[in-house]
Amino acid sequence: MKTKTKKSNTAAAKRGFTLVELLVVIGIIAILAGMILPALGKAKDSAKKAQAKSEMQNISGAVRAYEAEYSRFPIPTQITKQLKTPDYT
Repeated sequence: MKTKTKKSNTAAAKRGFTLVELLVVIGIIAILAGMILPALGKAKDSAKKAQAKSEMQNISGAVRAYEAEYSRFPIPTQITKQLKTPDYT
């Protein structure tokens, strides 16, 4: 009958990760996440600015088209009347 040697037991023990190794990996991931999150916030702000600029250009184009068709600019009260939703109550 064969008995297990200490050599095979230590080889089996070395196949897994130790708690220290896992903590080191978790720490590295936390540091990387801390470095990436501010960059993502800046990208989000940049996207919002680009969207606002695009919307302003669309509004400007619509106002110019209105002025070209009617030879005048829209009056703010006309715009707000068109934006109001009817009251169904």
